[in-house]
Amino acid sequence: MGMQHPNPDVPPMQLATSTRALADELGLTGKHVFFNNGWVEYAQRQNFLMEATLGVTMHFDSAETRFAFRTRALDYLWAALPVVTTKGDWFAELVDREGLGLTVPPEDPGALADALYRLLSDREMMEACRAKAAAVRPTLRWSVVLEPLARFCRQPRRAPDLPLATMPPEPAALPEPAAAPVPTAAPVGEPVAAPAPAVSGRLSFVELARHHYREGGLLQLTRRAISKAERLARQVALGKDRPA
Repeated sequence: MGMQHPNPDVPPMQLATSTRALADELGLTGKHVFFNNGWVEYAQRQNFLMEATLGVTMHFDSAETRFAFRTRALDYLWAALPVVTTKGDWFAELVDREGLGLTVPPEDPGALADALYRLLSDREMMEACRAKAAAVRPTLRWSVVLEPLARFCRQPRRAPDLPLATMPPEPAALPEPAAAPVPTAAPVGEPVAAPAPAVSGRLSFVELARHHYREGGLLQLTRRAISKAERLARQVALGKDRPA
């Protein structure tokens, strides 16, 4: 989208700076390599993509690459561009599976050069990738990808791997404390000891939450909260069914 992020608090990326320096050193800047010094407005990005020949995205082999979703690559499909991208994430698997372009290993300049040359020199392959991108594009619309979530929201159901039988039992209530002794009259001149504060025989909500978190972590705490909510719902339902 550009060399300079519109947020002034985001510093220039080191790799972008190194790339510009290398292009200058090789005499490529302004002749074969062109940098967008500003930032393409979101509503204008399609104007750049429609003038492009390929969509190229290169990433390192890291956890961020594996679990990130390259939304900019969706714009390549939006513009029906053949794609060259690094392996290691869901989008690269989609490119391989649907024939949308070529994938290369991370940090392999030779493989990248070969992939670019192969696509740019094979017009028939380029057109086939464009046609497949146009075919895949409708399956990634919001109305399609959100349907499973919308369907669950319309008819929510309990997760099959969280049966009630496996939920831990309720913790036993604390025993009722013995009655505090009644203080006797003290001799004149001696202070009277204050009675001990009363101790509740049941755990408070916060104490109960802390207990479940210590015993089984966030998973047990969540399960107990769900169980409690279900019991309260059953009690409310039973109360409504009773005759006035």
